[in-house]
Amino acid sequence: MKQTVATLTLWFFLPIVLSYTNITHNSGILPINLGPAKLQRTSHTILHYYSLDPLIEELQDLQKQYNTLQANLQDKPSLRHDLGNHNKIILHIQSLISSKLHNINNTSPGTRTRRALYDNIGSLVKFATGNLDSSDGDRYDKILEDLDNKDKMLQKQIELQYSLSQEAIKRFDSSIKNIEHNEANLKFKIQQLVNISDSAVTIRQLFIAKDIYSQLIFLYSSILSILQDLENALTFCKLRTYHPSILSLQDLNSQIDKVKQTRNLNIAPDDLDISELQKSIEVDCKIEQDRISFFLSFPINYDTVFELFYLLPIPTYNGHEYCTVIPNSKYYLKSRNLIKALNGPCILGKPHQCLQKNVNVNGDICEREIVLNGSTRSCEYVKLEIKENHFEFIPEINQYLAVFPNKEVLRIESTDSNEIKELQGIFLVEPSKGQLFFRDNVVYFQSKSVGKPTLMSSPDITTVNSIKYSGVKLQLHSLNLEDLNPNQVSNIEDSERYENIYWNYLNIITLILICVLLVLQGIKRIPVGLFKPAIPFASSESQGSNPELSSPVSNQLYPDISPLGNTRI
Repeated sequence: MKQTVATLTLWFFLPIVLSYTNITHNSGILPINLGPAKLQRTSHTILHYYSLDPLIEELQDLQKQYNTLQANLQDKPSLRHDLGNHNKIILHIQSLISSKLHNINNTSPGTRTRRALYDNIGSLVKFATGNLDSSDGDRYDKILEDLDNKDKMLQKQIELQYSLSQEAIKRFDSSIKNIEHNEANLKFKIQQLVNISDSAVTIRQLFIAKDIYSQLIFLYSSILSILQDLENALTFCKLRTYHPSILSLQDLNSQIDKVKQTRNLNIAPDDLDISELQKSIEVDCKIEQDRISFFLSFPINYDTVFELFYLLPIPTYNGHEYCTVIPNSKYYLKSRNLIKALNGPCILGKPHQCLQKNVNVNGDICEREIVLNGSTRSCEYVKLEIKENHFEFIPEINQYLAVFPNKEVLRIESTDSNEIKELQGIFLVEPSKGQLFFRDNVVYFQSKSVGKPTLMSSPDITTVNSIKYSGVKLQLHSLNLEDLNPNQVSNIEDSERYENIYWNYLNIITLILICVLLVLQGIKRIPVGLFKPAIPFASSESQGSNPELSSPVSNQLYPDISPLGNTRI
């Protein structure tokens, strides 16, 4: 016990140390392992829909029951007074229902007209939400057409890779039927109050009236809850994000398990964490005349588990100049000896989801050697002109890249002590205990890192090769005039040849010439003989040099590399 206390005391009084790695002579590129990933082969869609007509019909019938009750209470002021608070609650719920209907009706930007309180919502909304690809839109239309053909539904479900959330749909229909059943009982109780006079109201009849209002409040609240879920579902659908209001987690889990068992598909994700679901599920919706349909698409992956690598170009110093490696593809998938280049990033998750359409079959041999063997022997280095110090954050590894061609001071402070470190070169600065300062500014880190960097052995870089753009291809696409914007307005740019003062001089000279021409024109109209026609005329020329505009020196760490050659090589 004494030894443990002594160890803790010693650790408490240890001085804080700046944690960094000197990578001045590195390989010019930093492979970062982002973790396991899977490649998507295709997708499976779960269809869930709401039939609107039964809901609107029950809402209209409920409104008729309420109007009948109010008409019966017109000649019963004492009873109406006793039920005043109940009536206020109903009016408030009606106002909320009206607001929900208004929001659902106005989901489309083109629908902005004022409607009746309980108008047929199906006639107001005929549009699709979300930005759909043409292939996805056609596929969803075929799925909706398949709903009306019950005989061939199973065959179409296999062909179109979709399934129907029957449990959730039945639950929604059951809720509507319960509302319908309660309305039938409500109608019978309202008839009991018709023949009662205001002077003959008993305690029992008052209880009956309060029970009627309680049932009205319950039914209105049930419809309000359904409309609230619809509003939330449409809102998240426009964001193309999954939310339990679209389909509950329980129904979603049941549907995924059923698809896995019946069709033996590798559907991601493996768990049902809400954050992972929102990353991997693509949500679309379509509102038709009497139905709101939601499409939840899951990625179907290959069985192979890859490691996702991100290739980050970083400067290296070969003794007399800075250089780096610029990869053509920054993302790579690796599984043993299998390497796949990607044209874009993957969806980060557990595991990461990579799209098949982003696979680049023409991956460069340089990047393949880096990912497969950790070697840059097949790479060509690009010269960098770095004159100022740079300190940039790399979120993938939760570290800072410090490029200090000149001496720089980093300071780390805590409540007990502080440390000042003078550095020159290229470094990876890691999170340390205490507060890190760079040029009197606090440096912040993330709570954790996503990837792990791989520091490769530094090659012997004696010469820097020029960039060869042999792999550059030009791909022409057909032009559709409907996609062009005829009202494009370009930004007004400053002249590249003249400064503002020269334009001012030119405007002044132009005004003087116009005045001279006007005077000459007026003199010609004066009759001859009034004065001698001796009109002096002098012409002047303005000469001036056009000073060259010096372009500002870029402080960026990496120049933009393009086939046009806008960087120094």
